[in-house]
Amino acid sequence: LGFMFIQASMAQMTQNVASVRPMEVEAVLHLYREIGETVKDLNPHLQADGKLAGPFLQLVACDGLVQAEHWLVQVGLLETYLRFGKVLALRPELFPTCG
Repeated sequence: LGFMFIQASMAQMTQNVASVRPMEVEAVLHLYREIGETVKDLNPHLQADGKLAGPFLQLVACDGLVQAEHWLVQVGLLETYLRFGKVLALRPELFPTCG
Protein backbone atom coordinates (compact mmCIF):
# COMPACT_ATOMS: atom_id res chain seq x y z
CA LEU A 1 0.00 0.00 0.00
CA GLY A 2 2.83 2.40 0.85
CA PHE A 3 4.55 1.78 -2.48
CA MET A 4 1.38 2.51 -4.44
CA PHE A 5 0.76 5.69 -2.44
CA ILE A 6 4.24 7.08 -2.99
CA GLN A 7 4.19 6.13 -6.67
CA ALA A 8 0.90 7.99 -7.14
CA SER A 9 2.07 10.97 -5.06
CA MET A 10 5.33 11.29 -6.99
CA ALA A 11 3.51 11.02 -10.33
CA GLN A 12 0.99 13.67 -9.33
CA MET A 13 3.71 15.98 -8.02
CA THR A 14 5.93 15.72 -11.09
CA GLN A 15 3.03 16.17 -13.52
CA ASN A 16 1.69 19.29 -11.76
CA VAL A 17 4.95 20.77 -10.50
CA ALA A 18 3.92 24.36 -11.25
CA SER A 19 1.02 24.18 -8.79
CA VAL A 20 2.85 22.35 -5.99
CA ARG A 21 4.13 24.35 -3.04
CA PRO A 22 7.66 23.73 -1.70
CA MET A 23 6.38 22.30 1.59
CA GLU A 24 4.28 19.77 -0.36
CA VAL A 25 7.33 18.72 -2.38
CA GLU A 26 9.31 18.25 0.81
CA ALA A 27 6.48 16.21 2.36
CA VAL A 28 6.34 13.81 -0.61
CA LEU A 29 10.13 13.48 -0.66
CA HIS A 30 10.14 12.83 3.09
CA LEU A 31 7.55 10.06 2.73
CA TYR A 32 9.55 8.57 -0.13
CA ARG A 33 12.72 8.50 1.97
CA GLU A 34 10.81 7.02 4.93
CA ILE A 35 9.47 4.19 2.78
CA GLY A 36 13.05 3.53 1.71
CA GLU A 37 14.09 3.40 5.36
CA THR A 38 11.50 0.73 6.18
CA VAL A 39 12.73 -1.58 3.41
CA LYS A 40 15.43 -3.96 4.67
CA ASP A 41 17.05 -4.67 1.29
CA LEU A 42 16.83 -1.77 -1.15
CA ASN A 43 18.54 -3.46 -4.10
CA PRO A 44 15.49 -5.31 -5.49
CA HIS A 45 13.41 -2.15 -5.15
CA LEU A 46 15.96 -0.03 -6.99
CA GLN A 47 16.34 -2.32 -10.01
CA ALA A 48 14.92 -1.16 -13.34
CA ASP A 49 11.41 -2.34 -12.57
CA GLY A 50 11.61 -1.90 -8.80
CA LYS A 51 8.90 -0.13 -6.85
CA LEU A 52 11.22 2.63 -5.64
CA ALA A 53 13.12 3.11 -8.90
CA GLY A 54 10.12 4.41 -10.85
CA PRO A 55 9.39 7.36 -8.56
CA PHE A 56 13.10 8.22 -8.39
CA LEU A 57 13.33 8.27 -12.18
CA GLN A 58 10.23 10.49 -12.38
CA LEU A 59 11.86 12.81 -9.89
CA VAL A 60 15.17 13.22 -11.71
CA ALA A 61 13.35 13.65 -15.05
CA CYS A 62 11.24 16.53 -13.71
CA ASP A 63 13.14 19.67 -14.70
CA GLY A 64 10.73 21.88 -12.77
CA LEU A 65 11.74 20.24 -9.51
CA VAL A 66 15.41 19.72 -10.24
CA GLN A 67 15.80 23.39 -11.19
CA ALA A 68 13.59 24.77 -8.42
CA GLU A 69 15.18 27.66 -6.58
CA HIS A 70 13.50 27.14 -3.23
CA TRP A 71 15.88 25.96 -0.51
CA LEU A 72 13.39 23.48 0.98
CA VAL A 73 13.01 21.70 -2.37
CA GLN A 74 16.76 21.62 -2.96
CA VAL A 75 17.52 20.19 0.50
CA GLY A 76 14.81 17.56 0.05
CA LEU A 77 16.19 16.60 -3.35
CA LEU A 78 19.73 16.38 -2.00
CA GLU A 79 18.67 14.08 0.84
CA THR A 80 16.72 11.94 -1.63
CA TYR A 81 19.65 11.72 -4.04
CA LEU A 82 21.92 10.64 -1.21
CA ARG A 83 19.51 7.92 -0.10
CA PHE A 84 18.60 6.55 -3.54
CA GLY A 85 21.67 7.48 -5.58
CA LYS A 86 22.37 3.80 -6.14
CA VAL A 87 19.78 3.93 -8.92
CA LEU A 88 22.33 5.94 -10.91
CA ALA A 89 24.83 3.08 -10.64
CA LEU A 90 22.19 0.62 -11.78
CA ARG A 91 21.16 2.90 -14.67
CA PRO A 92 24.41 4.33 -16.10
CA GLU A 93 22.58 6.16 -18.90
CA LEU A 94 21.29 8.62 -16.27
CA PHE A 95 24.70 9.49 -14.86
CA PRO A 96 25.68 12.15 -17.45
CA THR A 97 22.46 14.02 -16.77
CA CYS A 98 21.99 13.44 -13.05
CA GLY A 99 25.35 12.31 -11.70
